Amino acid sequence: MVLDTDEFITYADFDQLKEIISANAHKVGRIERVNVFERNKDRNTNKERINRVFDRRQYHYVGSIHEQVCRIDGKEYETYLLPVSVKHTGYDGTPQERRQKSYRNITLLEGELKKKEDPYILYQLGKSHYMLGEYAKAIEYFERGTTFDLDPRLEYVEDMIITYGYTLIEAGRATQALDFEGIYNEFEYSCDFVFLMGMIYMENAMFSESVEQYLKAATYKDCKSLGANSYMAYYNVGVIYECLGDVQNAIKHYKMCGDYDKAITRLNGIK
Repeated sequence: MVLDTDEFITYADFDQLKEIISANAHKVGRIERVNVFERNKDRNTNKERINRVFDRRQYHYVGSIHEQVCRIDGKEYETYLLPVSVKHTGYDGTPQERRQKSYRNITLLEGELKKKEDPYILYQLGKSHYMLGEYAKAIEYFERGTTFDLDPRLEYVEDMIITYGYTLIEAGRATQALDFEGIYNEFEYSCDFVFLMGMIYMENAMFSESVEQYLKAATYKDCKSLGANSYMAYYNVGVIYECLGDVQNAIKHYKMCGDYDKAITRLNGIK
């Protein structure tokens, strides 16, 4: 199992781990990584699956940064899930630390991009500029990345589309983000994408459509961004109803947020 220095195991069923690895000796194991970071003064948490368990006689890493696991013989490979979760703090730190790390990453990624126009590298460049708040540059890379014929079920493709959408919103281009309606069927499987559509509609004052998407997101069992299928969805619905003057529906949905501090603050304000 490979871990970075900013990753820490928070859960592992080692007995089950041995059995699963033995039964999948020629495949690549995927563990859960929980990313924690601050964005716009809010603490955020999201989850992803990453390839981290493999036989070094059959696999190796390719790339100078955000390396990808590849078979040594260049062939395609299968993956399987493992009962392991790690906490990742690499997106955290002081603003200065995050900027230094992002610019270091960008330099390395640009070097990789000169070798080959690769959608994964374009995605990582877009994400790095997004984390820096350099939205115009991020949009440029995301637009280039989405020109490729990509599998919408790949995790990095899903994250690229979702981050692209939030970048357009942050850049004041929410109207352009309405183009995502054209890819809705391909990404509807993702709770986080449906939640994003709620945000896009909300930013475009399409409130009934926004409420519909948030409530739909709340029906999903799993999501990657903490709260996208629960309190965050209900909170945004509450905000919409409060702004529309429907206080009873606002109160109802704020109460559905449980102990979410922003919802409690709104409830106290209404009272």
